[in-house]
Amino acid sequence: MPNNRQWAALVWLLILSAFVLVRRDTRQMLTGLLHQLWAPKIFVPLLLFTGYCVGVIAAGAAVGAWTLQRTTDTVVWFGGALALLFRATKVAEERRFVRHSLVEPMGVAAILVFFVGLFPLALWAELLLLPMVMFAVALSIVASGHREHAAAKLLVDILLTTCGLALLAWAIYQATQEWDIVSSADTVRALLLPMWATAAVVPVVYLFGVLMEYEKVALRVRNADPAPGHTWRVLAGIASVLKLHVRDIATLDTTWARRMAKAGSFATARTVTAQYRLSLREKEGAQHRSEEWFRKCAGVKGTDEEGRQLDQREFDVTRRALQWLATVQMGFYHNDFRYNNRALDIANFSDEGLSADHGIQIVVRKDGQAWYAWRRTPSCWCLGIGAAAPPPDQWLGDGPQPPDGFPGRDTWWGSEPFGVDTSNW
Repeated sequence: MPNNRQWAALVWLLILSAFVLVRRDTRQMLTGLLHQLWAPKIFVPLLLFTGYCVGVIAAGAAVGAWTLQRTTDTVVWFGGALALLFRATKVAEERRFVRHSLVEPMGVAAILVFFVGLFPLALWAELLLLPMVMFAVALSIVASGHREHAAAKLLVDILLTTCGLALLAWAIYQATQEWDIVSSADTVRALLLPMWATAAVVPVVYLFGVLMEYEKVALRVRNADPAPGHTWRVLAGIASVLKLHVRDIATLDTTWARRMAKAGSFATARTVTAQYRLSLREKEGAQHRSEEWFRKCAGVKGTDEEGRQLDQREFDVTRRALQWLATVQMGFYHNDFRYNNRALDIANFSDEGLSADHGIQIVVRKDGQAWYAWRRTPSCWCLGIGAAAPPPDQWLGDGPQPPDGFPGRDTWWGSEPFGVDTSNW
């Protein structure tokens, strides 16, 4: 039987569904989405996954880990399992996908959420609380990508934390009054349900991710050699070497796929795939040695034989962030025929590995025809980028101190554009 918090979620879900069905544009969008889900390529895996989840719950019931009283919790868990399935596309990107997926339901946060959920508020309070919390979470997510909204994000996060602590305090008080609810066998089953059920489906989700990556490889091989029988022989040779190593499969590019397709036979495809895997290990080894060198040189003053700083902490992320900022500035110039200070606010550096408090400084000339930006790295070395003319003009510079003027006028930028005189770009 759903509790008040679950009833409130259901009520708001029905309200949202009614809103979607009333509006014509959202109705059309929903119809298109359902049409896409009905495609065999998506519907069949969903059907198979649903059947597997039913089997997992049936196995739990057979050993006494699940009862009919847990039906509502099971529906909620199944929604999370479906979300996990749709994240199968991230299996190759997230290095610890399996570990995180297994540990998340067992984490302190998940257990606290479960404990707080044992003692919901009155229905009217839950109906008011749920949309307010969702709205606050959405505000926090939106504000996290904009430095100018940092104060608003901090305020919202404080309110969310206060609300969470208040609900936790309420649950602790209720637990002292009704300890028999906390210690009951049914509560223990409810706590353990997402743990063992998720542990049972994570390997299947991982397998789906592997199959999706093999599908991409098959497409590359087929495009390289459209001969009818070759694709399956080559793909079998690839799979016999790479097996379930999803990152190795995902890294296989068109060049290697073309070489494997030309092999034509199972045995030759195995040989080429083994060469590909060896090349990956060599690249990983080189990267590891490079990272080890950076760690060893952290805090070390001086330069190497090519004039590069030994301590290059955050040089890569700084270069990527500054180059992305330059791309944004090019967009401003193409649209308005001038560079703009707002480029720093629009550029989101999270994908480049920098937080909202990135420390990048920007200067744009009054006429908008020149600009530069710089950032001081943890080693106190400054990297900069800018332009003194319309795109594609670009100047790169670095030094122990930030630039004092625009490219072409301040010697900090060297004598020519495109970083001819700098070693650290």
